[in-house]
Amino acid sequence: MALHDRRWAFQPVDPISLFILMAEALGLSHEYRSPTPSEVTSVAMPEESDVQFRDKYLLRELLRKYPAFDLGIETRLAAKTSFYEDETVNSATNDRLLSEVPSSTTAQVLCLARKKIAEILGQFSEAEFWQGWRFGPKSTSSLRYREATVENKLQLGTPAVTLEALPLFRNLLQNEPGWSYCMSRKFGGETHWIDCSGDKVPHDGVKIVEHLTRICQFDRWTSVRKNAKTDRGIGIPPDGNIAMQLSVGKMIRRRLHDVGVDLSDQTRNQVAALRASLKGDNATVDVRGASQSVTCGLVWNLIGSQDRRELDWRWFWVLEALRTPFTLVDGDMHENEVFSMMGNGYTFELESLVFYALAWACTSFLHEDVDAVSVYGDDIILPVGSYDLLVEVFDFCGFRINEDKSYHSVGDYRFRESCGKHYLNGVDVTPFYVDSPLDNPATIILAANNLVRWAVKPGHRDGRVFPVWVYLVAHLGPGYLDRKIPLGEANDGLIVDWDECCPPSVWLKGVGGMPHTHSGWKVKTVAYEPRPTALDDLSRYLRWLYNTSGRTGFKPPAVPKLGGKEFSTWFPSGWLKVEPSLKTAPEVARSIAAKASLQLSSRVVTSWPWLGPWVSDDFVIEQSDVELFVRLRSAHIVHRRFPVMGKGYRPARPGKKRHSS
Repeated sequence: MALHDRRWAFQPVDPISLFILMAEALGLSHEYRSPTPSEVTSVAMPEESDVQFRDKYLLRELLRKYPAFDLGIETRLAAKTSFYEDETVNSATNDRLLSEVPSSTTAQVLCLARKKIAEILGQFSEAEFWQGWRFGPKSTSSLRYREATVENKLQLGTPAVTLEALPLFRNLLQNEPGWSYCMSRKFGGETHWIDCSGDKVPHDGVKIVEHLTRICQFDRWTSVRKNAKTDRGIGIPPDGNIAMQLSVGKMIRRRLHDVGVDLSDQTRNQVAALRASLKGDNATVDVRGASQSVTCGLVWNLIGSQDRRELDWRWFWVLEALRTPFTLVDGDMHENEVFSMMGNGYTFELESLVFYALAWACTSFLHEDVDAVSVYGDDIILPVGSYDLLVEVFDFCGFRINEDKSYHSVGDYRFRESCGKHYLNGVDVTPFYVDSPLDNPATIILAANNLVRWAVKPGHRDGRVFPVWVYLVAHLGPGYLDRKIPLGEANDGLIVDWDECCPPSVWLKGVGGMPHTHSGWKVKTVAYEPRPTALDDLSRYLRWLYNTSGRTGFKPPAVPKLGGKEFSTWFPSGWLKVEPSLKTAPEVARSIAAKASLQLSSRVVTSWPWLGPWVSDDFVIEQSDVELFVRLRSAHIVHRRFPVMGKGYRPARPGKKRHSS
């Protein structure tokens, strides 16, 4: 079956039409009759007392992050303007932190925060630092995104590094002879080997660094699309710096985990937001431009200025040596007021450490419950009584509270939001976002699945949005209708109930005369994966060596210990374990690359959550009629062929892989 078969055709979905249909399905069409792109991205926040809060909140968030609308705004220019505005604020913050005397309360909170940071970081482990370096998955100052593979980074002839980080990079290459050899081989291999007593031995790592390293004192500023109004600014560090920055970030992440801050899992913050919406005792706080607000003066105040008897001086020395002092913004060199920006390998961990220490210090100063403090990046949860003090301290430290995403009400209606989960008085009102153009099958399937996740209620699915689900699925060719999966995190098929597909059972063969046992169901899947480029033998060998050395980020233990207690989740009914299948589904679709290919496969699932029928006040859709509705609807939609590189390409058969990495 060739890929140009009509079975795998599709039709792009118009986002405005989707918004209008959603408003009609939820009974809100009278408020949005002929919306413009500007209107659908700027829907007002509904009142918390509104009985239709969940429906209106979905419409508000549905297309707020949609990036493909043309609003007449130069999004890159908006991001660059925001960068310079943030740096102006950071400059004033640095002057204030280094010259002004804070109030007595703020000074005591900062003192408590310093002690907490010293307690968390402890001694700097050089062995851990040298063993933790790794390559990030994205571009560096020398390699673009599509070229940023492990083998290309290893064989980069002249990696860039800042002058301050050069001694660290020299020591790193002395401990990593494989990387040194790859660097020398890039410039002729044999010409970089010397003869000593008749034997050929490689140059010392110091000489290699001196001859094959470029000194680069700046980040390269770029931007990626965030929404239709602005881009997100990112600083791309030098090659050697980012590899060592990731090691420092891993060290900080491990130490934060030991005190109960798990940066590998958002579940703790999500459950804390649920509890806060029920009891109203905690507030959820979001910081605007957090990654662009941790200034040099603040890091010196909290870490660098500490007595060596309290905190190992090597922490600040390494952080300072690995940061980049300048940023190149479209040809203009800018001296950074921020300590590290997004793109730096330890920015996320450093900002989490700073926010946790400040939130903990505010709570401790007021003798509130410090165990209630929870941080994941710039998502902060702390007792409501500590909120005002946190705002005061943050204002002195140069942080700006995002009032649109921070909630601390204690009345009859308590809305809380953290780490992608939204609750109103204990009710999950989390919306889903269409934040990628619906111009390929992967994003259409993702939108349809997210709609199902939103529609699931105890014992049934919200039948009001059934026409919207049919509208989305009908834009896919009939081949996709056979790719059905259960409710979960995956998006390699359409999420349906078991009765809507009746998958074949998988039986485990009995041993020693025992009867066969049921082990799950076999489902067909579909995915769009980039075709990997062919690797030569050396590149494949280098990648294998790199992967077998365990160059990964910090992974928490199988049973994490948070604050000395086994991690469990608070629910009104008591303490329960969190099932992995109940975690928030990914919201960002993977765009189809220029050389993407259709991959048909299959897998075995061991559980199939019951969704129930589509039920509304007017009708109940029987399970056997769901596919009929979809096929009747799809008969009226003209499908477009899926663009594929290569003529006559056929998708991979189930159980077989067409390409090997």
